[in-house]
This record gives sequence, structure tokens and C-alpha cells, in this order.
Amino acid sequence: VDTLTTNAYASMTGPASSSVIMAGCAAVALQYVREKGLIDETLSGPERVEAFVDFLSKGAVPVEGEGTGLGYFSLPKALGLKVDTEKPEVPVLSMKGGTYEEEKLTVSFTENKRCDIYYSVNGKTPTYKNGVIKNGELYTKAFAIEGASKVTVKAIAVNKETKLISKVMTETFVLKPKVSSVKLIGEGGASSVGKGKKLKLIAEVKPSNAANRKLQWSVDGTPEGISVNASGVVTVKKNATVS
Repeated sequence: VDTLTTNAYASMTGPASSSVIMAGCAAVALQYVREKGLIDETLSGPERVEAFVDFLSKGAVPVEGEGTGLGYFSLPKALGLKVDTEKPEVPVLSMKGGTYEEEKLTVSFTENKRCDIYYSVNGKTPTYKNGVIKNGELYTKAFAIEGASKVTVKAIAVNKETKLISKVMTETFVLKPKVSSVKLIGEGGASSVGKGKKLKLIAEVKPSNAANRKLQWSVDGTPEGISVNASGVVTVKKNATVS
């Protein structure tokens, strides 16, 4: 390759594809060594060419087998460039898993501009293969953990360029909020019960994932002939109104 002195490509031998690829790599490397001053400017002719060939040999990656010469050429290795071949870091959630008294938690992932984050809140592990994501959705904004006493968040990070995938992040949240309200409703929508009748009361406890939803039934005061059992069934021996 005599581009060091004439800026023109000389003939090359070898497989058609490898010759073109190597010529392109040599052109990039030549521009690099010129800009960085990596070859003695006092050299000329064959000596200058040999100096460039020596530089290119630094990019050789050994290959086992006969007739492989120095191996195959790696432009990043020759130029001393670091190639991102490491898996992304595991996604980081704004809150650690654990037990909380809140009814609802709002969490987010630490931003990583080089990666997309895919996550799930149903305990299933997100997977990414050939551009297809399964068991997860793309993270775009903060999201809520709610509606259940136990929620497991799993997530992976996918490098946007290399498509390398991180290890799986797993955080489990146990929500044990206190009861905020109890609403009583008569079965079938009834609001009253007549003498000698019974009415089952249905209790709506909020939040639905309250830690202690156990009910204790009682009748205010000491009304004669009115009672309620442990299942919320009201028995009336006299006229009464239940609300």
C-alpha cells in the first residue's frame, strides 16, 4: 500500500471482500496516524511504508490454524479504541424493595441514555431477543406500585447500540396500608329490615390491600331485639332501620 507517498491505492491480493475491507481500514488508520503524528515524518519511501505496516500489525488478532498469518485485523485494536462489549449495568429503581405502610408507591428508574429499560410488575422476567421484548414494557416515566399486598418488579437494560442485555433487577414490595374507610351496604341494596326479618350487611373496606381487613360486628347501644353476628347478618325482632 503506497498511500503514504502517493495517496493512491496499489494492487492488493486476497479474497475480494477482505481486500476491500482491509483497504478501507488502512485508509482510516492512515488518517489517524497522520493526525496523531504516530509515524516519524522524516521517513520516506519503503521505510515509511514499513512503519505504517508495523502500526497496522498492532491490530492483528491471533487466530488458531494453518495459513492464518497474524490473524484477522481489528481497527479498534490498532487505534487503541475501547469497544463497548460489556453488558449494561443492572437498572436501579428509586426505592428498594421491602415492607411499606403506604397504599401506593410511585417509583422510577435511574436514567441511562445509552440503554432502554424494560420492566414488569407481575413478577415475570422481561426478555429481549432479536428486537422482540416479552413479559415487559418499555420504561418511559415513573409508575405506580399498588392494588396488591405484594408486587414484584423485574427489569432489564438493553444497550441501544450493541443490544447487549443486563442482568435482571428484582425488587419485591409488600404493601400493608391501614384501613382508611369501611362502607356498609345491605345485601341486594336493601336499607331497612322489617320485624322478624334478617339482613346481611356487606362491608366495603378500603384500600383493597389493607393489612388488617378483619371485621368485628356490633350494634351501637343496647337496642332490644336487634343483634348482628360475626358474618354481618342482622336479626331484627322489632322494627328497625339499618343504614
